[in-house]
Amino acid sequence: MNRRIVTGVLVGCLLAFVAVFAFAQTGSNVRWEYTTLRGFADLNIERVNQLGQDGWQLVATQETNGILLIFKRRLP
Repeated sequence: MNRRIVTGVLVGCLLAFVAVFAFAQTGSNVRWEYTTLRGFADLNIERVNQLGQDGWQLVATQETNGILLIFKRRLP
């Protein structure tokens, strides 16, 4: 029985550490910048690949009056 309690406490501590570490990586002090590509003229694979190489992540798309891609990247 004592072994189960010790194991439970160790697992709980490990989970708490992981949660704190994860929050520190994505905490509220993280700042983002955003950019968009609109219409079909901007949408070529070379431009999208360049944004990816520059650290941009596609976060949303919208299709009203054409197409809109919304990207974000973390500020230093």
